[in-house]
Amino acid sequence: NAGVPLLALSTFERDHILVPDDLYTAALEALVSAQS
Repeated sequence: NAGVPLLALSTFERDHILVPDDLYTAALEALVSAQS
């Protein structure tokens, strides 16, 4: 819904979410708002 493209990368030990550098702030705000 936030319009931020991402790449989900899963490994055996960790999961990663990769976002473009210029959209880091928007991605972080979207993740924080999704927690509440």
